[in-house]
Amino acid sequence: MARLYDLDADVLLLGVDHGSNTSLHLAEYRRPAPPRQRCGAAVLTGDGGREWVWWDDVRLDEEDFARLGTDLETTGAVRLGPVGDGTGRLMRQRAAVDFAVDWLARNRRTEES
Repeated sequence: MARLYDLDADVLLLGVDHGSNTSLHLAEYRRPAPPRQRCGAAVLTGDGGREWVWWDDVRLDEEDFARLGTDLETTGAVRLGPVGDGTGRLMRQRAAVDFAVDWLARNRRTEES
């Protein structure tokens, strides 16, 4: 996602709203002091086995992305148009992420990790 941001890539949502816009997760990483959680997964070891590894990461939560996206659309940064029987949403990823960082700071309360 960060590479797409650096390239100022386009994001095209086809037939879905911003609740499915995974680019907005980058804003969660970029907001000041994001809430964190402990994560774990089995990873392959050099000898072909598996080992459970733990790490701390940003807690991702797309629950309010649809509302965030509605507010983003009011800025004119999103072009809407018909695509088949659905709606397409086209935007610059950098503009969406920058807006989302500010939006999250205003609309999500700071939580302890």
